[in-house]
Amino acid sequence: ITIAIALYVTAVVLEILYVLNVLVPADQYIMSGIFSGCIGGGTSSLIMGLYVNKKSKNEENLKKFYIEQNDERRLLLERKAIYTASTILISLLWIVALVFAYINLTVTITLFAVFFVFFAIILLTGLYYSKKY
Repeated sequence: ITIAIALYVTAVVLEILYVLNVLVPADQYIMSGIFSGCIGGGTSSLIMGLYVNKKSKNEENLKKFYIEQNDERRLLLERKAIYTASTILISLLWIVALVFAYINLTVTITLFAVFFVFFAIILLTGLYYSKKY
């Protein structure tokens, strides 16, 4: 947890220096987004680390946490939610790509590329799990 805190503090300091234009010129805001991502990732990993650390202090809490994380009902609900979200996302990608075909060709090509990569990942994982199980 101390490493996560150190990384988080470093990212916050770099972000402050960047926003104040001390670190880089004002027109290079891409790095600011990267630092913001580091702060968000550091915050979420810090919160999760503290949560797991709190659960692992007591043997009874650790057993409850293990059962909670490996509950078959929860895993089935997660799987169904991911399947539904993936279906909705791939459908929306296709519809938005068709709508943008009349507006901007670059956006259309990008959306179709994302659609085909996403669809390929779904097919490949489906083939993998059909062979495995």
